[in-house]
Amino acid sequence: MTKTRSQTDVLQHLPCLTAHLIAESLGYFTPEGAANAIAYYTKSEAFFCEWYHDWASKRNKSGLRDTVREVGELAIKNAVSRRSHHRGPMAEFKRALALVLHVRQGGEGPTFAAWF
Repeated sequence: MTKTRSQTDVLQHLPCLTAHLIAESLGYFTPEGAANAIAYYTKSEAFFCEWYHDWASKRNKSGLRDTVREVGELAIKNAVSRRSHHRGPMAEFKRALALVLHVRQGGEGPTFAAWF
C-alpha cells in the first residue's frame, strides 16, 4: 500500500482487506475500527486500540508507540497471509465482508465488536 488513505477511503476501496482484518482480530474490530487501523498503517502511525496495546505490551521492545505501530503492521500482514484460514465462528470472512459492505453502503455498523 503506497497511498495514504482515510477510514472512508479504506472502507470504499479495500473492503476485503478490512473484512480480513476483522476476521484476523476474531471480531474485535468493527468495520470502522478495522478501516481506521488500515488508514493509520498507510501513514506509518501507531493505531492505539485495546487489542494492539495488549499485544504490544507483551512484546514491548522499542517503546510502546513503536511497538504498537509494529503490531499494527503485523496484524495487517497476518490478515493477508492467513486470509485463506478466515473461517469459523469468530473468524468468518464472509460474515465480516457482509458487515463491511453494509457499512460501506451507508448502513450503521455495530457499536462494539463485530460479532456481538
